[in-house]
Amino acid sequence: MQDAKQQAKWIRHFRWLHRKIAIVLFSFFLLIAISGFLLGWKKNTGLLAPTQTGSSAELSAWLPVDSLASIAVRLLHDLVSPAFHADHNRLLVMVWPETA
Repeated sequence: MQDAKQQAKWIRHFRWLHRKIAIVLFSFFLLIAISGFLLGWKKNTGLLAPTQTGSSAELSAWLPVDSLASIAVRLLHDLVSPAFHADHNRLLVMVWPETA
């Protein structure tokens, strides 16, 4: 008889825990679903911010890659850690062609 009471107690506790975990997970997935729905429909609802354009499309007005790399490394040293070592050989530069 004692064994059945102990088993019933564990089952009640497990069901309580299962219910609490389910409520938290359901809330999380509902939030993800709602935000995904809004992101999917942002163009149709007017939530889309206006597109920003760069200040210059002329390549001659841009900073050279080596000065951009030194600025990036300086910011990494200031914001992350002074002991941070940046590998300049792994610098990735991407330039998209202007589409008309």
